[in-house]
Amino acid sequence: MKKLLFIFLILGSLFCKSQTYSCKEWGCCGSGFIQLLPTTYIPTMDEFICSLYDSSGNYSSLFFSNIVTGDNLLLSSVSSPSIAGTFRFNSLYFTSSDAYLMTSYISGSGSIPGGFVKLCYAPSSPGGNTGPTGTTGATGATGSTGFTGATGVTGITGFTGITGTNGTNGTNGPVGPTGYSWSSLSSVTITGTATQYVSFTLSYTSSFSYYLIMFGNITSASTVGVSLFSQIAYGFPPIFITSSLYSTEFNHNGSETNVNSYSKWQISTNISTNINYITSGYMYLYNPVNSLGFMNISGECINSAASSVTKYDYTGSYAGSVLVTAIRFSLSSGNFATGTFSLYGYP
Repeated sequence: MKKLLFIFLILGSLFCKSQTYSCKEWGCCGSGFIQLLPTTYIPTMDEFICSLYDSSGNYSSLFFSNIVTGDNLLLSSVSSPSIAGTFRFNSLYFTSSDAYLMTSYISGSGSIPGGFVKLCYAPSSPGGNTGPTGTTGATGATGSTGFTGATGVTGITGFTGITGTNGTNGTNGPVGPTGYSWSSLSSVTITGTATQYVSFTLSYTSSFSYYLIMFGNITSASTVGVSLFSQIAYGFPPIFITSSLYSTEFNHNGSETNVNSYSKWQISTNISTNINYITSGYMYLYNPVNSLGFMNISGECINSAASSVTKYDYTGSYAGSVLVTAIRFSLSSGNFATGTFSLYGYP
């Protein structure tokens, strides 16, 4: 009877044994090693529970007993299907200094969002070594922003500061491109000697694309009401062209007169013999030394008297292919009594 009571006491102490667990957590979970904690904090254990949690609180656990340092537990067949994806404990082993858990995430995006591993163990000796301090909890959410305070009273305007000193002059800008101007080439003045023609030579090698002839103080030597004409020439010495290839549009007071297929350009009319009734004006020649087609002119003339002024505008062309080497001016009849003609060139 005493022997039977002794057996019941032993069995009662085994089945009613109470264990105290120490636990730690590690964030996870992808594939790789999780270092649980140095084995100095893992004494010889009676029981060992390793659990995997996801962010929703689902978990899977593994339970072992009688674990000692140096054990290497192969867990490759154990998985956790109760959480998202499939997470497997491959191996749990203890070295002389550390404890590691080898894990692998079998399917999913490579990690368990918000997942963590929880390790709980009970030492074989009650009152064993105190486990290490757990990790610090996460920082709480930031509180909401308080109400904005009322706007303060506007301060008085400060005094105007003294005027600053002038800044230094900036550096000079880059040099601009070379400008061009009209070049004076030749001039003819008629005084006292009746003259039939006034001529200017234009060179083949000229560097000028445009020519300007200014004329003034023109009077006729003998005939009143004659007109002023112009012709061009080619070759050296110049041969003046008298064929009917000249055309002029002559405008006076809004009335246009076309002089086409003529032997010269008409550029003015009603020239007087009176020195008090003179004719002045100008003519532009457009690219005459390179004219392989039609060559153009334009200009205007003014007949002035004591109490009136008459203005003539004109444009003209030469309907032939020619390299112009000279230009001359003459009256429709008779000679010039007075006048000044000046030639200018422009690049």
